[in-house]
Amino acid sequence: MQSLKKTALASLLAVISSQTYAAGFQLNEHSANGLGRAYAGEGAIAENAAVLARNPAAMTLFDKAQLSVAATYINPEVDITGHTTNHYGELYNGAAAGVNAAVPGADLAMVQTEFDAKQRDIAPDAVVPAIYYIRPIDEQWFFGFGVFSNFGLSTDYDSQSNTSEFADKAEVTTININPNLAYRINDEWSIGGGINLVYADAEIGSTTPEYMNGYVAPINDYNQIAEQIGAPTLLPVPGSATTLRMSGDDWAYGWNIGLLWQLPAGTRVALSYRSEVELELDGHAESDLSAALNDKGTLDLDLPAITELAIHQPINGQWSLQASAVYTQWGSFDKLEAKLDNLDEPVHIKDEYWDHAWRLAAGVTYLATPAWTLRAGYAYDETPVDAKHRTLSIPDTDRQWFTLGTSYQWDEAVSFDLGYAYLYGRKVDVSEEFGLTTTNPNTGAPIHIPVSSYQGQLNSADAHILSAQLNYQF
Repeated sequence: MQSLKKTALASLLAVISSQTYAAGFQLNEHSANGLGRAYAGEGAIAENAAVLARNPAAMTLFDKAQLSVAATYINPEVDITGHTTNHYGELYNGAAAGVNAAVPGADLAMVQTEFDAKQRDIAPDAVVPAIYYIRPIDEQWFFGFGVFSNFGLSTDYDSQSNTSEFADKAEVTTININPNLAYRINDEWSIGGGINLVYADAEIGSTTPEYMNGYVAPINDYNQIAEQIGAPTLLPVPGSATTLRMSGDDWAYGWNIGLLWQLPAGTRVALSYRSEVELELDGHAESDLSAALNDKGTLDLDLPAITELAIHQPINGQWSLQASAVYTQWGSFDKLEAKLDNLDEPVHIKDEYWDHAWRLAAGVTYLATPAWTLRAGYAYDETPVDAKHRTLSIPDTDRQWFTLGTSYQWDEAVSFDLGYAYLYGRKVDVSEEFGLTTTNPNTGAPIHIPVSSYQGQLNSADAHILSAQLNYQF
């Protein structure tokens, strides 16, 4: 029984596991001013307190306390086209045709096996808030505190989707509480570091397609005849049934460190690192297809380490250039494992096959007047998912960012920031198969049974992002 439960869980979880780790689950949206130049040079320019989300060492550039509050609205436009083929329906059609040929008057109906898989807006809108506070302690020591998010994901397919066995709903929310200290070593060098208290909450699940309700009656008719003639019977699987749904949450710790180098000409170079955070989401699993899977359990979730190099280069009193290179170590996702309370060993679900990925950004800042600042930027964001392993639950592709922004200095204490970005993702092909794994009762060897497959295209992977921010210096 233990072996049967592990086999069933691994088979069902393999369908939804990739929903947890969509490439879009890394969030860059930490500030409105940063968005205006595609987050280029963020760790070095230090325009407001939001800089501590990128580089704590840059807190040494503040001579007064500052509070920054930001909210970012994300409007994704992710659409798929294509078709699915139900191999289980094909299996029934073949068996029914055999019975019709062998049994006079059987007249078993054939079922449809090809279905349209067009789906629009699979990623809902979201708002990402953030708050930051920086305070000089003395001329050398500085304290900062931030609450923001580095990772998040939400995908939600229609309940009538013909691809629900591949992707139904996934939601991952993280909150990073990040106190920091920075130390000014001398006029050129500063160092900073902090602790990351990370909370994560996730819900992931898949269902059988609604059209499978149309399979139940024909399969039952077939089974009545098959039992009489000694032919193999088939399991009637209802549509819109929860294959498996898991939800859970956890707290975990990480750390971050940063360096800032200030050259005499005004050039600043920043290097920062944010550690991997290992979470074990504690919750429960639900399934309409197997009572054994309705149990408490955990799912491991690793948030990858992030390294960033940032440069801020003044040109004159009005113009400056910024650049960044961000390296995210997605390769830490080598496998995904789940644990249920009634099992002694972890269940290996699947290998993730993720690669480390780069994000490169360049921006320009223009001080138009003492009150108004203008920004523009461009970024190239590399997906960690290669074409071979791209799935409906990871409908990801390389993206380009085109951004604009502005700031208004209300008075000596108060300023406002606005930023806008358009993200363009290129069209890519997606191919995926859903199958179950069982065990040969005679040899004990695993047997893979293909159930359905999808062939199609990620037709749109664009997004509009708008961010607003208030800064108060005191």
